[in-house]
Amino acid sequence: MIHADFQFIAVLLLLFTHHTTSVVLIAFIVLLLGIPQGLLNLGNQNAVYYQANPKQIGASAGLLRTFIYLGAILASAANGLFFKAGANTPGIHHIGLFCGSVTLLLILMTVLDRSLSIVNDKAGVKGES
Repeated sequence: MIHADFQFIAVLLLLFTHHTTSVVLIAFIVLLLGIPQGLLNLGNQNAVYYQANPKQIGASAGLLRTFIYLGAILASAANGLFFKAGANTPGIHHIGLFCGSVTLLLILMTVLDRSLSIVNDKAGVKGES
């Protein structure tokens, strides 16, 4: 779940950006978003192959890709909504609030998902969910 924590911190940092924000801070935000995202893709794919029934691996992989595409569609819609007047500071702040809300919702769903403890027990993982 650490990638969600990094994502939440990064989108909160977006709320403190403005037209004179240092390139160093922007690069830091990009790193906080980009590195966990790349690892998340690998982790999700491995989780599908580990958890899916071998007879249903194709369908499971297809569902993974479907939800990745739905996320991309949602991201494009949010960009269109919040940047319709152009890329500006209020738009960045609105994207930060939107992404922060979605991230908090996903963290909450992960923490409350009891089925993850079953998967962790099966895998021999202690203290994580």
